[in-house]
Amino acid sequence: MKNIGLYFIISEAHSEQGIITDVNNAIKEGAKVIHYSDKKSRKRQVLENAYILAALCKKNNVLFIVEDYPDIAALVGADGVHLTQPDFSVTHVRKIIGDEKYIGIQFATLRDAVSAEEQGADYICLGAPEASARATLLTMKKMKELLTMPVIALGTFTLKQIEEFMRAGVDGIAMAPYLYPKNELSKLISIVQHDTVNSTIPT
Repeated sequence: MKNIGLYFIISEAHSEQGIITDVNNAIKEGAKVIHYSDKKSRKRQVLENAYILAALCKKNNVLFIVEDYPDIAALVGADGVHLTQPDFSVTHVRKIIGDEKYIGIQFATLRDAVSAEEQGADYICLGAPEASARATLLTMKKMKELLTMPVIALGTFTLKQIEEFMRAGVDGIAMAPYLYPKNELSKLISIVQHDTVNSTIPT
């Protein structure tokens, strides 16, 4: 899962046009990974949405990741699950989704990141929409020294900041489309696409 490039976070809570439209737009923009986050809906609705999104991503050869529901990820045939809660065990989740699926984790501490990799996590996402880009960049550089798994940076980044992350060796940029004006988002996407044209994400 190296050279991830565009990692789009689609959130039910922040969707204005509906998550199906959001995913279709993200795929058109060049997303290589769709991360479905839904802390708003009932679990049954999350399952129904995930079935639709999984089929849409498979049709377009895009990886589909479900946030915090390993059981749903397994049921819908998602490519993996992203864990944001500290009480999740990577080892336990692996038993639910299988050896061929991806397990991503949300960054907490460097010690936790190293431990998660030792347990079999496949990638890590660090940062937050409100986090300092400089602090996220510095942490990312430390993580690249300690970890072999891919590191994805999340934040509300400027064009210059994304270029800095790409030069520093980040494996992917996580974008939540609702955080950006449409015209600015397109420019940001073009930079990430240009620097990850030779992506090695397995399909």
